[in-house]
Amino acid sequence: MKKLLILLSMAAVLAGCGKGNKENPKASYLPGFWVCTERLHGAAVDKDPLAFEFKSYKEAHRNSNGYTSIYDWGFQGEQLVFSGMAVNPAIELLQLDSKHMKWNWTLNGETWTETFANVTAFLLDGKWKARYMNADTVYDVVFTSNGNSTWQNGSKIESIQWFMEINDNGHILLYFQDNGIIGDRFLLNQVVSDNELDWMRTHDSVHLKMTK
Repeated sequence: MKKLLILLSMAAVLAGCGKGNKENPKASYLPGFWVCTERLHGAAVDKDPLAFEFKSYKEAHRNSNGYTSIYDWGFQGEQLVFSGMAVNPAIELLQLDSKHMKWNWTLNGETWTETFANVTAFLLDGKWKARYMNADTVYDVVFTSNGNSTWQNGSKIESIQWFMEINDNGHILLYFQDNGIIGDRFLLNQVVSDNELDWMRTHDSVHLKMTK
């Protein structure tokens, strides 16, 4: 009987360890391009652009102020953890869902409170109304995760490939290409709300307003 109790206790411990090692379900929210919408250093507002690309294979690229840092990311229980650099930040995760994230980022004894929007999740969430601000035409636009987008104006429908990247200065760029040739490029100017994005075309500064 004593031996059976010991075996049952060991089984319970192993089951608990296995449960603790499972990936946090919120990990599925992270892959994509995240732009920082508010950055506080103590009581002061830090206006340096900041963006992250979280990759599904647990790598994160942080771009800000002309510098890129590449971290490994994962969860330890409910805590988001960065590793892989000589000096890694401590993260206090305050909020995380599929479109929003907020954390306290502490590095070298200094802490920033940073709020993010998941631009990838925004784009993939249903149909958008898009209008170039120098024209009256309104397009119904749908983005898909395979890199395709459809632009409809009345009975006219055009299919265009799209992708995003972050430049060294921490700005998210949206690219459109047709037959492998890159056409318009847009810099994310502002996340107005969950239902409104403002982009600026890089070659002529014309704004593209997208609303739900």
